[in-house]
Amino acid sequence: MIENPKFSNVFKTEAKEKMGKSRLQIIKYILICFVPFLYGFICAWAFWNPLAKIGSIPMAIVDNDNPPCVAYAVKKTGTDENNLLTSPFVEYLHVDNAAECQEKSQEWFDNNSKIDKNIYKLQYRFDSMVNLSVTNNEFYNVNSKALELKQNGMTIKLNYLHDRETSFKPADKYWAQLQVSPGFTENIFKLMRAVGNHSPTEVIKSLEYLISNMPQFWSTYKQNFLAGQVLYTFTQIKTALVHSALPEVLGTSMFWAFAKWDETANVHYLTGRDFSNYLENILLIIGPNTAIGKAILNYVQDNHPQYYDIAKKVLELVETTGKQFLDEFVREIFPNLDAHVTWPEYSEKAQRVIRDWTNLNSSLFQIPVHIQGYQYGEYGIGLGEFFIAIAMWVGVLMQTFIFDRTCRTKRAKWYQHYFSKLLLMLITTTIQTTILAISLAILGYSKIGASFGLLYVWLLLCSLIFTIIEHAIWFAPADGDVGKYLIVIYLILNLTAGWGTFPSFMQAGFFNVVSFLTPFKYAIHGMGNIIYGIGTGEGSLIQYQTEILQNMGILLIWIPILLVISLSLTYLWRQKEKYGTFNLRALKKVLMENNININKNVARTLNNLSNQEVEIVKEQVLISQYQTFEEQKSQKIKRMEIKFDLTRNPKYLYKIKKIKAKGYSIETEEEDRDSII
Repeated sequence: MIENPKFSNVFKTEAKEKMGKSRLQIIKYILICFVPFLYGFICAWAFWNPLAKIGSIPMAIVDNDNPPCVAYAVKKTGTDENNLLTSPFVEYLHVDNAAECQEKSQEWFDNNSKIDKNIYKLQYRFDSMVNLSVTNNEFYNVNSKALELKQNGMTIKLNYLHDRETSFKPADKYWAQLQVSPGFTENIFKLMRAVGNHSPTEVIKSLEYLISNMPQFWSTYKQNFLAGQVLYTFTQIKTALVHSALPEVLGTSMFWAFAKWDETANVHYLTGRDFSNYLENILLIIGPNTAIGKAILNYVQDNHPQYYDIAKKVLELVETTGKQFLDEFVREIFPNLDAHVTWPEYSEKAQRVIRDWTNLNSSLFQIPVHIQGYQYGEYGIGLGEFFIAIAMWVGVLMQTFIFDRTCRTKRAKWYQHYFSKLLLMLITTTIQTTILAISLAILGYSKIGASFGLLYVWLLLCSLIFTIIEHAIWFAPADGDVGKYLIVIYLILNLTAGWGTFPSFMQAGFFNVVSFLTPFKYAIHGMGNIIYGIGTGEGSLIQYQTEILQNMGILLIWIPILLVISLSLTYLWRQKEKYGTFNLRALKKVLMENNININKNVARTLNNLSNQEVEIVKEQVLISQYQTFEEQKSQKIKRMEIKFDLTRNPKYLYKIKKIKAKGYSIETEEEDRDSII
């Protein structure tokens, strides 16, 4: 009666065959055991706390407010008509620099017959209130030309760009921007003068310009979807951009509107009395029920209804708490109402008072927010770029489990074998990507319109490049299983450093370096350019095309590098598979022993051998290798026997037994090259 094997015996046999049959099998098993660790640990490390580095996102205050040249006449003596707001003679000149402003202002003053030169004298300003507010801010770093603010444990760096610096390319170089339009300072001055002169018409004129050219918070999804979402939703970012810059403009404008020139000390100054008296009069005419207040509300309601509630709230705020703010402001900055306060003294105190007045920050400085690509803000599209890249990579990886590396055509050249497998996989990849694209269109990607066709072409090109990369890695090692393992490791690096979630510079430094070697980064950037660039209709089409071609160019670099490495290694293991070794000296020796004439060189001779001669050569090589193996084995046994005789240590008997049990393994061309038996 035949006895059925016990489960324990079956298990031991399987374990021995798949886990401990050879050193290579043991290494494979150990590596497989580490796959969850590699994926879990590296992913946890990569995404440990990216928000802590949100300040690394490139952000900027883009100041297009060209400084106006404001020429005005003030009385030489007395307290009336002694500053910009109360001057009866004002001219706004457009010049390129301060020297030209001085020249044109003097020319205007000299040629204006209405100005009595005995009573009035010339003063002029050539400054942007935005520029003065930023560069005199306590957080402004002169060396880096940026505002550096610390909030909730993070440092947010806001680059300050003005003059020619605002003409940067590409337009989304800075992912978050506070954009200030031209004419901001000029119209702030005009608005303040119009209010002081009780002129509703002029108030509306300046207000119309300021509303139409209101500073705007701009960000984009194109570079990275999650970073774009964070910039939009993360309150601290907008707070830093808006509330740390714009409120300063108010205080700065107030100083220069009231400033007078001290010819003795050669500095500008103002007095608290002038400041207080003027603003107290302004508070009487600014309110929701005053003539100017009603004119403002009517204009906003008719032309910009989206801002009506804000405008009404601001007027009510000025009416109810304006006097309180004015008293606190004046008391803090002007302990002595008649003392001369210079710009440095004023700026330091005004920043603190205005920043602390939270109602002003929250109500007055609510500005428009625009995100490039907001119409495609679904996570399925934004994060979908990452999932699509994973799908294409895994699709190719699965092909390595369906196909094998066995050469099924006798006498096929090694490169024919290599490229025939590659072509088969490329055809399969094309089918996979087409099915993927159709499913994406049905899911909702078709909403990007004609750009979906470009997206399909991009996905097809990227997937074909992924195929060449993975095929090269798969074929490079002698053991295909090792190649598959390397593909998985490379996938993990792409998942963690490939810009699929957060930008790599928000992660540990290791991932920022590795990101340059991940195809995912460039594939996802290309998708972003198509979906959130071309698909939105914003920006320059040439810019997006250039960026797409750059990303494709970088992806193409992988092909020649990996092909050279993979083809070289494939040639070696194909020679070993076909002839038993790739050592040309050993093959030459076998050819000579079998009286086979060597035609020019060994490689050419081998290519011209008949099938029977190839089998003879391989058989002789394997016999020679077996004999060498047995000789080495005998030598090892002798060494162990000598050591045992000297020490009588039983461990050497165990080693002798282990060496004797070790057999010689050979590979056959017919077996699946992904497994070595």
